[in-house]
Amino acid sequence: MATMNDFDPEDWKRIAQAPIIAAAIISACDDVGEDRESENEEIDAFNKSIAKLRKKYANVELVQAVIDSIERDDTSEFEKLFATLGATESHESPLDDRVTMIAESTELIDAKVDKKEAKLYKKFIMDAATDVASGSKESFFFLGGNISKKEDFFLRQLQRALGI
Repeated sequence: MATMNDFDPEDWKRIAQAPIIAAAIISACDDVGEDRESENEEIDAFNKSIAKLRKKYANVELVQAVIDSIERDDTSEFEKLFATLGATESHESPLDDRVTMIAESTELIDAKVDKKEAKLYKKFIMDAATDVASGSKESFFFLGGNISKKEDFFLRQLQRALGI
């Protein structure tokens, strides 16, 4: 099984931040103005998701190492990325660029990790992003849960980027 030591520090940072980036994409995609209530709900959903996913992926050393990195950073990286995505007005597609970053982390994983473990890492990212999408109360219930149309769109973009 792969560990943090199998990657150079810069690659590891990209791999460990991919779930945070995915969650921030989902949180930012349907941000509605200055109201932080939705964002706070989604941050809470992300934190709860990480705790739940630690148990679900207990036998996947790579995922455990990623979760350790996320827990060391707490929510500060999520909040910083969300603020960056929300404040970017001059760039035409900040969310699309972040989806591309997810795809690049997937390429790093696919190059060094066996297929089964790579698939579990990718599923872990999707699970975390889906939990964030479900964490907001402004979502539409008719779309298979508490997931808005924009969140659903970006969840599908993430799936494509992850190759699952």
